[in-house]
Amino acid sequence: MASTDFINTALIIVDIQPIYVNQICSQEFIHNIEKTLCFMRKQLPPQKIVHVRAEYSATPMRPHCILTNPNFPTPGHADTSSTEWARELEGETVILKSTFDAFHQTTLEESLKTEKVDNVLICGMLTSICVHSTALGAVHRGFITKLIEDACLDRTIERHVGVMSLYKNYIYKTCTVDELIV
Repeated sequence: MASTDFINTALIIVDIQPIYVNQICSQEFIHNIEKTLCFMRKQLPPQKIVHVRAEYSATPMRPHCILTNPNFPTPGHADTSSTEWARELEGETVILKSTFDAFHQTTLEESLKTEKVDNVLICGMLTSICVHSTALGAVHRGFITKLIEDACLDRTIERHVGVMSLYKNYIYKTCTVDELIV
């Protein structure tokens, strides 16, 4: 795609945090996130690269998070750091979320609208929970939404494939990293 294809676009990277990555990450996923970030950083101004991080430990979401992540930290633990290979660069946006949907009670929508974003590309973890919830949040707010399918990851391949088979090209479009950068 030519860089003009991304004029009104933002990249949203969901929950690339040690608490999730250290449990289920693969080298292929890391490579795909790095490749996506490298390419999109050449296409977009920094403020249109959005790093979303979960900060659930002291919120009403905690019981639900324990269901999705049995190793969820104890109350009061709120490590919102990123992994080294997906860390934000200067000027890139960081949004802390307290629910699965990165748009719910955050400044994400306002930030995107300020930048005149109409299209969002979404990748990250976990496909069936936070990535999907954030994608639905984007759709509900009128953004044209596309998931980068092989730059998303879940606890099992079956869960990831299940979400993709139910919703791709139905609620949101999908592409692969290689299709994105062609």
